[in-house]
Amino acid sequence: MGIYLYLQWLKDFIAIPIFIWFALTPSIYENTPLLSLLFSLGGFIDAMYVSSTMYYRLKWTISSVKDALGALGMLVFSMVIIFAPETDCPSNWNIFFILATYIDLLSVISPMTPFNIYTWNLI
Repeated sequence: MGIYLYLQWLKDFIAIPIFIWFALTPSIYENTPLLSLLFSLGGFIDAMYVSSTMYYRLKWTISSVKDALGALGMLVFSMVIIFAPETDCPSNWNIFFILATYIDLLSVISPMTPFNIYTWNLI
């Protein structure tokens, strides 16, 4: 793997314990400005990888598409959290963060399989 692909892998690897921490810390879900900030930062990091893929005209891989969908999804979540009315209903953010952990975990172990998402070119 080249340095860019390694950094993309490292970003996903570092996200795993962060997502686990978010899944196990329900106090984060009640603090909507903090949760929105965390989604904004995650979306910004994913957007930087997508932007560099486009700027340097790198080939799009499964991981690039995952980052593009992650940036878009986190932008939407950030906006929804900011503009949503305050409610007292329980949230299921822990399920979302567990799902995000599994997605990044599968991404990180994919270089050990024939289905390496960091080198599997789409275009």
